[in-house]
Amino acid sequence: MSGVRVIESCSVYYRHVVEPLTAGQEIPPGEFADWLAATGAPVEPLDTPDAGESVEDPGTPPAPGGAGTAGDGDLVVTDPAGDGPVSDLELIAQVPDGTKDDVLAWVAGDLERAAAALTAEQARGGKVRTTLVAALSALLDV
Repeated sequence: MSGVRVIESCSVYYRHVVEPLTAGQEIPPGEFADWLAATGAPVEPLDTPDAGESVEDPGTPPAPGGAGTAGDGDLVVTDPAGDGPVSDLELIAQVPDGTKDDVLAWVAGDLERAAAALTAEQARGGKVRTTLVAALSALLDV
């Protein structure tokens, strides 16, 4: 696949790291760009495939890269209920819509849930609860 351009500022939870994205930012071709395009993130391709060229699902990435980069960790997290892997977007969708205390109770100290909750909260735009962001950021040391 090609690289992508971010069309709306947001943060994504990729490989156990919250990655901030800025509108207009260009992500070069590679695993991260493919993942963004495949998951429905607010991005557009920098170029389109030639006629007859197929675009494949990036699937599960190879082993982790360097620490703190978009290349470390996995694309999936383990479902706390033990029902198998859950994609990052599925985990983000599970974040409760309730109060700050409801969200923190759901997180229950789990770093993967904390990152998902932080991503969901930051996606609220002008309705972001700064005290919840602060609590989640403190838990994640970001």
